[in-house]
Amino acid sequence: MFPLPLIPINIACLGLESMLYGIFLTLFILSFALRPRESCPRAILYSSSFIFFIVSLHWVLSVAQSFQAFVFYRDGAAPVEFLSDVSQLLAVAKGGTYMIIVTIGDLAMIYRLWTVWNRNKMVIILPIAMFVGQCVFAVVLVSESFTPHANLIHNPGVYASALTLGTIGLCMTTFCINVYSTALIACRIWRAEQSNGTINSKFGFVITLLIESLALNSAWGVVYVIFYAARIWAAYIVADTQAPITGIAFVLINVRVGVRHVAGGCVEK
Repeated sequence: MFPLPLIPINIACLGLESMLYGIFLTLFILSFALRPRESCPRAILYSSSFIFFIVSLHWVLSVAQSFQAFVFYRDGAAPVEFLSDVSQLLAVAKGGTYMIIVTIGDLAMIYRLWTVWNRNKMVIILPIAMFVGQCVFAVVLVSESFTPHANLIHNPGVYASALTLGTIGLCMTTFCINVYSTALIACRIWRAEQSNGTINSKFGFVITLLIESLALNSAWGVVYVIFYAARIWAAYIVADTQAPITGIAFVLINVRVGVRHVAGGCVEK
């Protein structure tokens, strides 16, 4: 994975994340426009607001990091030096925000699994256990960013070695939580649709399945694990765009509920 083309990676990350953030912002506004505030449960309102804050914060930190690297740090003469030093405050803040995003995504998967399975506690014992382990690995990753050897250029071997345990552990727990939860959610929805006889079209059912199971968030996490295992530097781009992807996957459920609410109102009229 080393040496890393840090400048192309940073530009690609900022461009792609900005585009995805625009999509997320549009869907976020649409979800509340389709669903009146009085009909929206407080839990959904608060969780949506928190998701919006964290995703927006990650994007703002990405923009600030790029400006710091290309404009302010040594008058823009050493962007690679700045970007390679992951102990910088902006880099640590972005890393911490990323951990929060991953945590939110996995908690959303576990909560979605719990609700789809009629609040059956047995189905979430395994993912909760994996989630606890994930939190430990996340703390290891963030703490390693404060160490003196946290540099992707000057000391890549030591830094990569120090982060191997935390990164692999985080990747594997996230991968297992997402695959396990998505598979069980998909199975439950499939059985429910079949028993109710509400599968009108394969296309509509697939779209419902993808939205309800948060498959987009799961797929993005799986792609990151594959890229990281293959030591492909594009893994950094996938990781940097995880924030808006998690936000989009979450808010799509609200949009779908809003569309059904509007459609139900039209039918009543």
